[in-house]
Amino acid sequence: MAIKRDSKLQTFLNEHFNEFSQSNKERIRALYSDFTQLSIINKYAFDLNIKFWRQVILDVSQQGYLGSSDSCLIIDRLNLSEKFMRPQIGRPLSMDLVLDYMKKKGELMTQDEFCRKYNTQSGWLDWLYDRNNKHKWALLPTGDDKDHSIVMPTLKAIAKAIMNHRQKTNAEPLSTLTQFRSLYCHHFMYDLELTDTDITLLLRYLYSEYGISIMDSMKGYNNTYTVIKFPLKEKVREEITEQDQAIISIRTSCQAITTQIQELQHQIENLSKQSREEHHAGHKSIALYCIKKKMNIEKIIAKKVKVLETMDTILMKIESSKDNMQIVEAFNIGADVLRDILEDDKLSVESVNDVMDKVQSTLDDTKEVEDAMHFGLEDNFSDTEYDELNELISSNKTTVGQSFTNKSQITTEPPNQSTNTDTELKRLNDILTPNKDPSTQKEKQLHEPIM
Repeated sequence: MAIKRDSKLQTFLNEHFNEFSQSNKERIRALYSDFTQLSIINKYAFDLNIKFWRQVILDVSQQGYLGSSDSCLIIDRLNLSEKFMRPQIGRPLSMDLVLDYMKKKGELMTQDEFCRKYNTQSGWLDWLYDRNNKHKWALLPTGDDKDHSIVMPTLKAIAKAIMNHRQKTNAEPLSTLTQFRSLYCHHFMYDLELTDTDITLLLRYLYSEYGISIMDSMKGYNNTYTVIKFPLKEKVREEITEQDQAIISIRTSCQAITTQIQELQHQIENLSKQSREEHHAGHKSIALYCIKKKMNIEKIIAKKVKVLETMDTILMKIESSKDNMQIVEAFNIGADVLRDILEDDKLSVESVNDVMDKVQSTLDDTKEVEDAMHFGLEDNFSDTEYDELNELISSNKTTVGQSFTNKSQITTEPPNQSTNTDTELKRLNDILTPNKDPSTQKEKQLHEPIM
């Protein structure tokens, strides 16, 4: 297994990093050399080498090529350089400098540091370790804790991929630990093979950073289960309720019954095959026995299928009831928000009526202004004023036109008037000019055609 992993590692390095190709021998020798003193001579080259090896370690770790059979998320500082051994070059001599740099950036953590930062505040993790015959945080069978570091970027990438997968697939929030393993342990991301140790680290991180809930020793069908509940809202932890326990109990029962039905179906197939063989061999009694046994098993399967259908129906009703509860909750929240808005002094029946009265008053004022402006542009002479004007014109013995009887009856002489007419009109104009009222507009109308 180690030889196969090392072979994949070398292939990955050759394909994804030009520095490991045969044409860059000088560069690869510089990277594999002890470049400690380079920090004094050429700081830029020193930082470049450190960042290169950092990227190599992170990329290779996400592929699952740096771990061991106990964990793919934990690297051994003592043996890490051996994994990058190359013919005629040897192993990298400055790997400790790179690991120290990554540790300062928080990309590598010892197991104790990880435990202190991502605290579960519950006893389920201890139970997991006891179940796996491991003491608390004794994740590796040998070696000092300081020599083993968790690659945090790899752990975080797996956790994020899991949460994205559940969101995209609209997965159920409840899951057993067995289901979690089957979904995410084997090649879920690249070639990673997550062990029980990796699962424990991953669950601790998900509990602390993403708000999952975990309950161990939950009773199911003829067994106890570790149950994981993922949050419906981002990072909002929801406790595992009695309804969740009932759902897990029904689901595990359905899974067990389904497995039993599959096993019984396999027995039926074997009995059918055996009955045919015995019949061909002339063993009629044994063939009939096989057929009778097969019919009895079919009756058992029919009963189990009915039980399975009933349990599925109950499970569907429970889940639909939970959906209905969420809908009612949403209605209640909406009603509370509307009530809070209506209780505001600025939004009441009285305040709305006052506002509407103000709006109506403003509209009325606007209409009056518009009417006044329109009225000023119209002909605003009264009949009395026209009578006075007729008398004035008649008294001056002018032939400007016939008497004005109303606003519309105004006649004018042709353009070729005599000099006397012009004089009379001029005098008429002098008489009317001092009047500073709307009648001046009508005067202009009279004056223009007469000219």
